[in-house]
Amino acid sequence: MKSKIAHLHRGVFLWIGGASFLAGSLVAGSFGLASSAPPGPTVNGTVTANQGTPGTANWPVSAAQSGPWLQEITDGANVLGTSTHPVRTDPTGSTTQPVSGTVGLGAGSNDVGNVGISGSLPAGTNDIGTVHVAAPTPTIGSVNCGVADGQAGCQSGNPGLATGTVLNTLSVFCEVTPGQHIHADYLTGSYIFGVPLSFQVSTGGKDFYTGTLTNLGLPVQSGTNGLLVGEDYVASSGNGAGCTLNYIGTTP
Repeated sequence: MKSKIAHLHRGVFLWIGGASFLAGSLVAGSFGLASSAPPGPTVNGTVTANQGTPGTANWPVSAAQSGPWLQEITDGANVLGTSTHPVRTDPTGSTTQPVSGTVGLGAGSNDVGNVGISGSLPAGTNDIGTVHVAAPTPTIGSVNCGVADGQAGCQSGNPGLATGTVLNTLSVFCEVTPGQHIHADYLTGSYIFGVPLSFQVSTGGKDFYTGTLTNLGLPVQSGTNGLLVGEDYVASSGNGAGCTLNYIGTTP
């Protein structure tokens, strides 16, 4: 009798919907299926995640981050460094900035320094606004020299013209002993420019010669500058030639 009761209590276990019960057991109870899965575990402390192997895809990061991943520069809304949103170069730096396209100048003084134009302007309207060209400063002066006794020529003092001054007109006036010949030259640096003289009149015991060169555009060179005079005789008793050089030019 005892062995039969033990066999009845052994029963069979069944698993249904996550719950188990003993089939054939004398004890019975109710159970229900869970409506949803339970939440995952809560993790505390520092969690380290591997971001993977660097690739070629753009991965925006902040300026504080670094590494082998490609980085983008943004203004918070746009990716910079593109044709639509280029990276702006600060024009106040020491590097000369190229300028292209249309440039507008406001009213007032707009000093753009020296503007050089090489080649011809393209066809069409090339309006660059009102251009004020600084007028060069005119330079007018004269130097003199007289041939001393015992000499056959003379040289004037330096007129003090600044290097780069452009001489446009050289005019020479000379008086000489009657029947004698004379020549006049302008010396600038290592260059000598002759001023052809022609006889004008003989009066008061002197022959007078004049000569003028115009439209020269002659830049004054550094070094010695002045009038050179030569005659075909050696002066004596004060009969040497006396000449005056008048010049007209412009300073840069």
